Amino acid sequence: MFLIHLDGELTISIAPELKQIILRGLASAQTLSFDLQDVSEVDITALQLLWAARREARALGLQTAISRQVTDCVLSAGVDAGFETFPMSSK
Repeated sequence: MFLIHLDGELTISIAPELKQIILRGLASAQTLSFDLQDVSEVDITALQLLWAARREARALGLQTAISRQVTDCVLSAGVDAGFETFPMSSK
């Protein structure tokens, strides 16, 4: 399992770094496990990267998971952005 622990603000300012972390995780050919419990803010850019990570992992035959509880601010950001479910859910 490739654990990706994220904390603080997930906004466009960290998008390049987040993308590189996700790419390393995909290259590991392991399940990508995201720990988002300490995230205080998330914007549409970060949500799109998480959604793309899930989509790409599936295309590679890999799984994605949330390793700990997702904060309400992250969940509500997903709803506000129009996601029916959180981008990393199994649906």
